[in-house]
Amino acid sequence: MELLARLEAIARRGKPQPRQPEVIEMGALRVNCQTRCAQRDGALVDLSAKDFDLLVLFLRNVGRLLSRAEIRETVWGPRAPFSSRTLDTHVSRIRDRLGLTPSHGWRLAAVYGYGYRLQHITRSTGDVGGDDAMRGSLRLYSALEQPSGESTG
Repeated sequence: MELLARLEAIARRGKPQPRQPEVIEMGALRVNCQTRCAQRDGALVDLSAKDFDLLVLFLRNVGRLLSRAEIRETVWGPRAPFSSRTLDTHVSRIRDRLGLTPSHGWRLAAVYGYGYRLQHITRSTGDVGGDDAMRGSLRLYSALEQPSGESTG
């Protein structure tokens, strides 16, 4: 399992990465990747640099199962000393600080022996949604596409 994750990571490094949006909005959450600010219901949320990077990774991959190896490489780097408990602590912290809980329409759950998945839960049915469920509420902006009346800095 670990070997497969490493091979996938090597393959990803070789591919040119598309430009990522600078602002991610999902319901009450707003994350500005350029200024590295996260907000919930308009209030700034205090996050460490690693917590912020982890949050952005989850928000860019809603509904997708992320392996621990992929998370480690993306957030901490391929050679960083890392324990499984370190990841669990960071995930718990962003879950608590941003309200990524079923009562707020989110589920940030561990998948035993593999990794984590952030899922959007539709309030009307209680169903878990991935890409299809998020199309109506996920908004990604580049610096040139900011909604009117908003600045990038």
